Amino acid sequence: MLPLVEHVERLALLCEAMWALIREKTNLSEEDLSKKMTELDLEDRVIDNKHNKPPMDCPECGSKVCRKFGRCLFCGYKPDNTSAFETI
Repeated sequence: MLPLVEHVERLALLCEAMWALIREKTNLSEEDLSKKMTELDLEDRVIDNKHNKPPMDCPECGSKVCRKFGRCLFCGYKPDNTSAFETI
């Protein structure tokens, strides 16, 4: 199997396991999950089943901070509040 396919399947299994645990430990429903997915999807004002956050302005040099790399590509500034999900 292709490494990318294996990676995607493992991420899908991880998400399914996390959701099963969350559902068992809370009163959240499939509807709650669906609403949150739509809310996150709409942050960029486009329904495309992706969570695309707009780039942030670098407080050091004013350029855009590349969320994919978690730092400014011009001056190297690295935001402290980067989510673990932004590094995947």
